[in-house]
Amino acid sequence: MNDWKGLICVTATLLTATAVHAANVTQYNDDKAGWEAAASLGNLLVQTETFDSATPGDLVTSFTSSVIASYQSSYSGLSFVDTGSGDVAVSDRVSTFMDLPTAYAGGEGRLQTLIVLESSAYGFGADWSEAGGSGNLGVAVLMNKTTMVGTITPTAGGAFWGFQSDMAFDRILLIAGYNPNPQGAPRMNFLLDDVVVAADLPSAAPIAPAPGALAGGLALLGLGVLRRR
Repeated sequence: MNDWKGLICVTATLLTATAVHAANVTQYNDDKAGWEAAASLGNLLVQTETFDSATPGDLVTSFTSSVIASYQSSYSGLSFVDTGSGDVAVSDRVSTFMDLPTAYAGGEGRLQTLIVLESSAYGFGADWSEAGGSGNLGVAVLMNKTTMVGTITPTAGGAFWGFQSDMAFDRILLIAGYNPNPQGAPRMNFLLDDVVVAADLPSAAPIAPAPGALAGGLALLGLGVLRRR
Protein backbone atom coordinates (compact mmCIF):
# COMPACT_ATOMS: atom_id res chain seq x y z
CA MET A 1 0.00 0.00 0.00
CA ASN A 2 3.05 2.26 -0.13
CA ASP A 3 1.89 3.63 -3.47
CA TRP A 4 -0.91 5.35 -1.54
CA LYS A 5 1.58 7.54 0.36
CA GLY A 6 0.93 11.26 0.47
CA LEU A 7 -1.79 13.76 -0.27
CA ILE A 8 -4.02 13.98 -3.28
CA CYS A 9 -6.11 17.15 -3.64
CA VAL A 10 -9.24 16.67 -5.67
CA THR A 11 -12.44 18.56 -6.34
CA ALA A 12 -15.50 16.39 -5.82
CA THR A 13 -18.67 17.41 -7.62
CA LEU A 14 -22.06 17.22 -5.96
CA LEU A 15 -24.72 16.48 -8.55
CA THR A 16 -28.30 17.51 -7.91
CA ALA A 17 -31.35 17.67 -10.12
CA THR A 18 -31.06 21.42 -10.58
CA ALA A 19 -27.49 22.55 -9.91
CA VAL A 20 -23.88 21.55 -9.53
CA HIS A 21 -21.94 22.43 -6.38
CA ALA A 22 -18.26 21.78 -5.79
CA ALA A 23 -16.65 20.57 -2.58
CA ASN A 24 -12.92 20.88 -2.00
CA VAL A 25 -11.75 17.46 -0.82
CA THR A 26 -8.29 16.33 0.27
CA GLN A 27 -7.52 12.60 0.35
CA TYR A 28 -4.99 11.06 2.74
CA ASN A 29 -3.58 7.79 1.44
CA ASP A 30 -1.71 5.79 4.08
CA ASP A 31 -1.21 9.05 5.98
CA LYS A 32 -3.28 9.06 9.15
CA ALA A 33 -0.87 11.47 10.84
CA GLY A 34 -1.47 13.98 8.05
CA TRP A 35 -5.23 13.51 8.35
CA GLU A 36 -5.08 14.12 12.12
CA ALA A 37 -2.83 17.17 11.68
CA ALA A 38 -5.27 18.69 9.19
CA ALA A 39 -8.15 18.08 11.59
CA SER A 40 -6.23 19.82 14.36
CA LEU A 41 -5.44 22.82 12.16
CA GLY A 42 -9.13 23.01 11.27
CA ASN A 43 -10.04 23.03 14.98
CA LEU A 44 -12.01 19.82 14.50
CA LEU A 45 -12.74 17.17 17.12
CA VAL A 46 -11.56 13.68 16.13
CA GLN A 47 -13.64 10.73 17.32
CA THR A 48 -12.77 7.08 16.78
CA GLU A 49 -14.93 3.95 16.52
CA THR A 50 -12.70 0.90 17.02
CA PHE A 51 -15.55 -1.67 17.06
CA ASP A 52 -13.57 -3.47 19.81
CA SER A 53 -16.59 -3.45 22.14
CA ALA A 54 -18.48 -5.64 19.67
CA THR A 55 -18.55 -9.43 19.81
CA PRO A 56 -17.11 -11.26 16.78
CA GLY A 57 -19.88 -13.05 14.91
CA ASP A 58 -22.55 -10.53 15.89
CA LEU A 59 -24.39 -8.71 13.14
CA VAL A 60 -23.29 -5.12 12.71
CA THR A 61 -26.85 -3.90 13.20
CA SER A 62 -26.60 -4.96 16.86
CA PHE A 63 -23.88 -2.50 17.90
CA THR A 64 -24.24 1.01 19.33
CA SER A 65 -21.74 3.82 18.84
CA SER A 66 -21.26 7.46 19.77
CA VAL A 67 -19.65 8.02 16.35
CA ILE A 68 -21.79 5.97 13.94
CA ALA A 69 -25.58 6.24 14.12
CA SER A 70 -26.15 3.26 11.83
CA TYR A 71 -24.17 0.92 9.59
CA GLN A 72 -26.43 -0.53 6.90
CA SER A 73 -25.42 -2.98 4.20
CA SER A 74 -27.38 -4.89 1.58
CA TYR A 75 -24.91 -7.73 2.20
CA SER A 76 -26.90 -10.04 4.48
CA GLY A 77 -23.77 -11.59 6.03
CA LEU A 78 -22.44 -8.33 7.45
CA SER A 79 -20.85 -9.11 10.80
CA PHE A 80 -17.94 -8.41 13.13
CA VAL A 81 -14.76 -10.48 12.95
CA ASP A 82 -11.71 -10.81 15.19
CA THR A 83 -8.66 -9.78 13.20
CA GLY A 84 -6.31 -11.02 15.93
CA SER A 85 -5.38 -10.11 19.52
CA GLY A 86 -8.92 -9.00 20.25
CA ASP A 87 -8.99 -6.40 17.50
CA VAL A 88 -12.51 -6.35 16.00
CA ALA A 89 -13.45 -5.11 12.53
CA VAL A 90 -16.48 -5.06 10.26
CA SER A 91 -16.45 -7.74 7.54
CA ASP A 92 -18.27 -6.14 4.62
CA ARG A 93 -18.81 -6.64 0.89
CA VAL A 94 -19.82 -4.53 -2.10
CA SER A 95 -20.54 -5.82 -5.59
CA THR A 96 -22.14 -4.75 -8.84
CA PHE A 97 -23.31 -6.18 -12.16
CA MET A 98 -22.28 -2.98 -13.89
CA ASP A 99 -19.41 -0.59 -14.37
CA LEU A 100 -18.92 2.30 -11.97
CA PRO A 101 -20.73 5.07 -13.92
CA THR A 102 -23.84 2.91 -14.24
CA ALA A 103 -23.77 1.86 -10.60
CA TYR A 104 -23.26 5.47 -9.54
CA ALA A 105 -26.42 6.39 -11.45
CA GLY A 106 -28.37 3.75 -9.56
CA GLY A 107 -27.68 0.53 -11.45
CA GLU A 108 -29.59 -2.62 -10.57
CA GLY A 109 -28.12 -5.58 -8.71
CA ARG A 110 -25.33 -4.12 -6.59
CA LEU A 111 -24.50 -4.55 -2.92
CA GLN A 112 -23.79 -1.29 -1.13
CA THR A 113 -23.17 0.07 2.36
CA LEU A 114 -24.50 3.25 3.96
CA ILE A 115 -22.75 4.60 7.07
CA VAL A 116 -24.79 7.30 8.84
CA LEU A 117 -22.82 9.42 11.32
CA GLU A 118 -24.11 10.66 14.67
CA SER A 119 -23.39 14.26 13.65
CA SER A 120 -22.28 16.28 10.65
CA ALA A 121 -18.57 16.03 9.91
CA TYR A 122 -15.83 17.45 7.71
CA GLY A 123 -13.55 14.43 7.77
CA PHE A 124 -13.81 10.63 7.57
CA GLY A 125 -11.29 7.81 7.46
CA ALA A 126 -10.62 4.20 8.43
CA ASP A 127 -8.24 1.30 8.15
CA TRP A 128 -9.17 -0.78 5.07
CA SER A 129 -8.06 -4.37 4.39
CA GLU A 130 -8.88 -6.78 1.59
CA ALA A 131 -10.66 -9.95 2.74
CA GLY A 132 -10.45 -13.38 1.10
CA GLY A 133 -12.46 -14.19 -2.00
CA SER A 134 -12.44 -10.65 -3.28
CA GLY A 135 -12.92 -9.79 -6.94
CA ASN A 136 -10.64 -6.78 -6.42
CA LEU A 137 -13.10 -4.19 -7.69
CA GLY A 138 -12.07 -1.62 -5.14
CA VAL A 139 -14.45 0.39 -2.97
CA ALA A 140 -15.84 3.69 -4.25
CA VAL A 141 -16.56 6.23 -1.48
CA LEU A 142 -19.27 8.88 -1.76
CA MET A 143 -20.10 11.47 0.89
CA ASN A 144 -23.73 12.44 1.42
CA LYS A 145 -24.52 9.56 -0.99
CA THR A 146 -23.94 11.76 -4.05
CA THR A 147 -20.44 13.28 -3.98
CA MET A 148 -17.80 10.92 -5.34
CA VAL A 149 -14.63 11.22 -3.25
CA GLY A 150 -12.44 8.41 -4.59
CA THR A 151 -11.95 4.68 -5.06
CA ILE A 152 -9.90 2.65 -2.58
CA THR A 153 -8.08 -0.56 -3.45
CA PRO A 154 -7.58 -2.33 -0.10
CA THR A 155 -4.73 -4.84 0.18
CA ALA A 156 -4.32 -7.81 2.49
CA GLY A 157 -1.95 -5.84 4.70
CA GLY A 158 -4.38 -2.94 5.07
CA ALA A 159 -3.75 0.79 5.35
CA PHE A 160 -5.42 4.01 6.41
CA TRP A 161 -7.40 6.00 3.86
CA GLY A 162 -9.43 9.08 4.63
CA PHE A 163 -10.46 12.50 3.41
CA GLN A 164 -11.44 15.95 4.63
CA SER A 165 -13.86 18.34 2.98
CA ASP A 166 -14.93 21.95 3.29
CA MET A 167 -18.53 20.75 2.82
CA ALA A 168 -20.25 19.09 5.76
CA PHE A 169 -21.65 15.58 5.41
CA ASP A 170 -23.42 13.13 7.70
CA ARG A 171 -23.31 9.88 5.70
CA ILE A 172 -20.92 7.81 3.63
CA LEU A 173 -22.00 5.51 0.79
CA LEU A 174 -19.72 2.63 -0.21
CA ILE A 175 -20.24 0.94 -3.57
CA ALA A 176 -18.12 -1.31 -5.75
CA GLY A 177 -15.44 0.17 -7.96
CA TYR A 178 -14.99 -0.46 -11.65
CA ASN A 179 -16.39 -3.76 -12.97
CA PRO A 180 -14.51 -4.93 -16.11
CA ASN A 181 -17.15 -7.62 -16.72
CA PRO A 182 -20.65 -6.07 -16.83
CA GLN A 183 -22.21 -9.50 -17.37
CA GLY A 184 -20.70 -10.92 -14.21
CA ALA A 185 -21.12 -10.04 -10.55
CA PRO A 186 -17.67 -9.78 -8.99
CA ARG A 187 -17.39 -8.37 -5.51
CA MET A 188 -15.02 -6.58 -3.19
CA ASN A 189 -14.70 -8.18 0.25
CA PHE A 190 -13.04 -5.93 2.81
CA LEU A 191 -12.51 -5.34 6.52
CA LEU A 192 -13.18 -1.89 7.96
CA ASP A 193 -11.66 -0.87 11.29
CA ASP A 194 -10.81 2.16 13.43
CA VAL A 195 -13.19 4.60 11.77
CA VAL A 196 -12.28 8.23 12.49
CA VAL A 197 -14.56 11.24 12.09
CA ALA A 198 -13.58 14.94 12.31
CA ALA A 199 -16.39 17.23 13.41
CA ASP A 200 -16.80 20.72 14.85
CA LEU A 201 -15.81 21.16 18.47
CA PRO A 202 -18.84 21.38 20.78
CA SER A 203 -19.83 24.96 21.56
CA ALA A 204 -18.49 26.04 24.93
CA ALA A 205 -21.01 27.16 27.55
CA PRO A 206 -20.93 30.94 28.10
CA ILE A 207 -18.97 32.02 31.18
CA ALA A 208 -20.28 34.99 33.17
CA PRO A 209 -17.47 37.57 33.57
CA ALA A 210 -16.48 38.97 36.94
CA PRO A 211 -17.86 42.50 37.54
CA GLY A 212 -14.44 44.05 37.14
CA ALA A 213 -14.00 42.44 33.74
CA LEU A 214 -17.18 43.89 32.22
CA ALA A 215 -15.56 47.09 30.97
CA GLY A 216 -12.82 45.25 29.14
CA GLY A 217 -15.28 42.69 27.90
CA LEU A 218 -17.53 45.31 26.33
CA ALA A 219 -14.64 46.48 24.17
CA LEU A 220 -14.52 43.06 22.61
CA LEU A 221 -18.16 42.94 21.60
CA GLY A 222 -18.63 42.57 17.87
CA LEU A 223 -15.51 40.53 17.33
CA GLY A 224 -16.55 37.15 15.91
CA VAL A 225 -14.63 33.95 15.81
CA LEU A 226 -13.02 33.53 12.42
CA ARG A 227 -13.82 30.08 11.10
CA ARG A 228 -12.46 28.32 8.11
CA ARG A 229 -15.93 27.75 6.64
